[in-house]
Amino acid sequence: MPSENKYASKYITTQELNRRIKEQNQALVIYANKVYRLDKWLKFHPGGELAIKHMIGKDATDAINAFHPDYVKKKNIHTFYIGEYVDEDACIPSAEADRATLDNTPVNNIAKPILSAITSSITSSITPSTTSTRRISSTSPPTQSSDAKLDLIHQERITEAYRKLDARIRSKGLYNTRYINYMYEVMRFGTLYALTWYFALTGTSTLHYLMSAVCLGAFWHQIAFTAHDAGHNGITHLLPVDGIIGVMTADLCGGLSMAWWKKSHYVHHLVTNEIEHDPDLQQLPFFAVSTKFVQSIYSTYYERVLDFDRAAQFFIQFQHLLYYPVLAFGRFNLYFLSISHILKEQRVAFRKLELFSMGLYWMWFSYLLSRLPYSLIIPYILISHMITVLLHVQITLSHYGMSTEELGPKEAFAAKMLRTSMDVDCPKWLDWLHGGLQFQAIHHLFPRVPRHNLRECQRYVKEFCKEVGIEYHCYGFVKGNGIVLEALRDVANQISLMNKVAKGIVEKELREHVN
Repeated sequence: MPSENKYASKYITTQELNRRIKEQNQALVIYANKVYRLDKWLKFHPGGELAIKHMIGKDATDAINAFHPDYVKKKNIHTFYIGEYVDEDACIPSAEADRATLDNTPVNNIAKPILSAITSSITSSITPSTTSTRRISSTSPPTQSSDAKLDLIHQERITEAYRKLDARIRSKGLYNTRYINYMYEVMRFGTLYALTWYFALTGTSTLHYLMSAVCLGAFWHQIAFTAHDAGHNGITHLLPVDGIIGVMTADLCGGLSMAWWKKSHYVHHLVTNEIEHDPDLQQLPFFAVSTKFVQSIYSTYYERVLDFDRAAQFFIQFQHLLYYPVLAFGRFNLYFLSISHILKEQRVAFRKLELFSMGLYWMWFSYLLSRLPYSLIIPYILISHMITVLLHVQITLSHYGMSTEELGPKEAFAAKMLRTSMDVDCPKWLDWLHGGLQFQAIHHLFPRVPRHNLRECQRYVKEFCKEVGIEYHCYGFVKGNGIVLEALRDVANQISLMNKVAKGIVEKELREHVN
């Protein structure tokens, strides 16, 4: 946007920034104390429009650094530069008098499970919140009302320490890919794929076909990890190459759209555990991690109201019991979301390649099913798909039991990631099973670090958390599951109570009307 360079060297205050966003519909983001106007880039952004829209009016420095390679930050983004940012809040010296006191007062337990928030006051949970939902658009600057909850000086200290941590991670070479690890992965899921066909084509008993189904499910489970790294541009670090790897693994081997995954997953990373914005939490009618869903909130991702209808009222009361059964069928929902996205969205990178690859997937999978006895086709489909339940548990485990509170745009990027994410502790020899994604909190801090380096990052992250006074949540697999189930049960109990109260009120009114 060269025409905007006339604004170069102009100072843009917070007030002016918000005015432009609200009145002139400008998509402005802050990066390294500079303001960039991204209106014309929205529809071309590889991570989708929403990823940018969620950053409008905010300091996106750490998010941009985390998700983008150096050439984007050093060259491409400056095309959209319009001026220098002046934070008026930072110019107010009123907090300076207390700086020494604040420096000696660490913030304890910034990241706390949703369980604590829910059980603290059942009364407040039953009373519907009056906070209005907010649609993401370039006309709506971010609200500042939640910033009062934050120690802003401490948030600045966290940000400074996080940037030093990132520099340290880079100096240790942990952003670099060890390709031998991906060779092992290819051998692993290649073996599983070969065994899938071997047992299916040479099968002489039900057991052989059962083994084929198990191997196929394990194959899908394993390739998801490689597709994940490719989606984050974390394998070759070359966007076109990693894009093709992603399509080959996700679309051709798994029947899932890489473009859909990127759009959904990038938004999840930026607005982790925000009820109205994070698509990974919006799983009605089966799951609700907060009683806020009772209000039938507006989803900025799906661009519609998520109705807390009769089905949701029923299922949510038993969500802690339905957690594993529903996740066992999660892959079928991913097919629906993938196909819907790739057919609906026209401006998608590798769209034709994705359509072709997904077509080939359904061809080879259909042919595989045709080699089975008719009576075993449905059991085969169910077993192979249900084997992937561990992957779905792994994904939800790291967030469903964590904080869903919104603390405002002034919260440090690192503080938010560690408040809303949980790591799973396991022995190193089990990393292949969890795929490295058991280090979800670390992955949210450094999304482009290859998974095989996340364990090595852990000790540096622990030192960082101790330094800035943030709790690093890392639990064993069993305990982590317990935290999630307890959180789901608490929400279920509260919603069940709300239903009983509402039913009692209706019955009372009916009795009074009859009398």
